[in-house]
Amino acid sequence: MDGKVSALTHRVRSSKGRGYFRSHDFDSLDSSDIGPQRSIKGWIILVTGIHEEAKEEHLYNVFQEFGQVNNLHLNLDRFTGFVKGYALVEYERYEEAANAIRAMDGTQELFNQTIHIDWAFGKGPASSGSTGSKYHNLRSRSRTPPRRLY
Repeated sequence: MDGKVSALTHRVRSSKGRGYFRSHDFDSLDSSDIGPQRSIKGWIILVTGIHEEAKEEHLYNVFQEFGQVNNLHLNLDRFTGFVKGYALVEYERYEEAANAIRAMDGTQELFNQTIHIDWAFGKGPASSGSTGSKYHNLRSRSRTPPRRLY
């Protein structure tokens, strides 16, 4: 009997409560580089300033000039059915995405609107110094300013 119980307890996965996940339960890209970051499947660029009546075919034809487009996602407004004004374009290779950004950022017009292009995922340099308000590092979340120390 004890052999069966120990065999069962050996197979049971222990959990440590709600929200506990093992570190290997998901895909992760470990990179500490500064600059654009690769997604799981490729290099994604963010295109903004897209006209509300643009179609996926228009964008696909424009971005196909720089390389094979793996995926193109164009968000639509649920109520109006028009484009929200941005798109995500995925390339397999870094060079293709970088060429598209260099060639088209701020210079290309689509439906008489200038489009802007940048990396969708990027890691900037670590911030130095104080940014934000002068009360940023306080422990309290009160909006009242701290007392002055004379």
